[in-house]
This record gives sequence, C-alpha cells and structure tokens, in this order.
Amino acid sequence: MSIIQTYNSFHIGSESGLTELQMDQLAQCFKRPLKSSGPGLAGRNEFLTLELHGVGRVVIKNYSRGGVIRHFNKRTYLKLGKPRCESEYQFLHYLKKLNISSLEPIAFAFKGGFFYYAWLVTMEIEHAQTLAELSVKDLRSAKIALEKLEREIELLVNNSILHIDLHPGNVLIDGSGRVYIIDFDKARTNAKYTTSQLKKIYISRWRRAVLKHHLPPILHELMSD
Repeated sequence: MSIIQTYNSFHIGSESGLTELQMDQLAQCFKRPLKSSGPGLAGRNEFLTLELHGVGRVVIKNYSRGGVIRHFNKRTYLKLGKPRCESEYQFLHYLKKLNISSLEPIAFAFKGGFFYYAWLVTMEIEHAQTLAELSVKDLRSAKIALEKLEREIELLVNNSILHIDLHPGNVLIDGSGRVYIIDFDKARTNAKYTTSQLKKIYISRWRRAVLKHHLPPILHELMSD
C-alpha cells in the first residue's frame, strides 16, 4: 500500500514515505522543463535525472501524449480512477515479484484534481542504451541481448501480461549486458488472450517497429522459430 504525501500541491506516493528534503528535490524537478531522450524510438518519453538524497541517481519520467492529440493537449490527463503514474508504479512492483527485469520504482507523483499532470520516479540504470541504439553499434552484443530479451518476454507471456508498446526503444541494456523492459504505462494482465496469441502480438508489433524505423535485420529474429 503506497503512502501518498502532499508537498507544495504535488501528491507524491512511495512505499514508506519520503523526507521533506526528498520531496522538495522532486518538486523542484517537476517544475523544470524536461528533455527528450532522443530521436525516433528513443524520444517518445521525456525525462530528467536527479541525485535523490539517500536514494541515489534517479530518472523522472514525465507523462506526455503522442499522436495528433499532443498538439492540443500534451500533458494533461483526465482522472477517472488511479493516476497513470500510480498504476505504472504499482505494476513495476508486480513485475519485481515475478522476477521480470524492469525499472526499480521509487515514487510517483501527480498534480491537479479532475485534470492532472503525472510523473514516475525510478532508479537510473547505469550506462544504459536502448536495444535500438545497440543494434546499430554492435551486432554481436545486440544478438546476445535479444536472446536475453526473449526470456523476459516469455515471462510476460506466461503471466498473461500485455505490454502495449514493446519495441527496441523500450528495451534497455546496461553496462554489464543485463536487459530491462521499460514503459509499462497502460500495460495490463489480460486473460483475453492465450499464451500463443500474446506471443504473436508481441512478435507482430516488434517487427512492425523494426521495419518502420529501419533498424538492423538482426532484430527481426526475436522469438523466431
């Protein structure tokens, strides 16, 4: 059960509560303009990094819209239930219990009432690069990472988890070669699909992204028979 604290109009949730200094650090970051992580697949989210007192280096993700709607309403969401940041934060804790490699959740935050802005705070992955980036630099390392990713996807499939937008830009590899699946916003456990159907969905969306962004053919080999 998350503890939600209010600080300077921000509602900040975490497992055991944050200190006033930590909340102040986060609140100051929430007010700053965020930066895109890069072009193409890498640039779909906006983020900041911060040395959070007593925790370490963290990444602050800002929730922003894509598609045509971003030109009219980029950052405001309608609150009909849990804020999106809280849902993703809780989902990351659920993934930890399943031993699925993803981000380490630290906190979530939102500001507003019926209409709100949202942020997610996770531990930074040191020396991380996306699989999309790695694939154009080092094919051998990308192939090894792809094999590790297949095992993570099998865990998702076997636990009936549907990642809405799994592509090479949402897979991080750290300096030791460990693979992390990120961006579980709107992900869900879905009994609607069989494991076979889920696997086909993942493969289809993955290969479509590889083609669309003209990534190396090696990435087509994901979960190939």
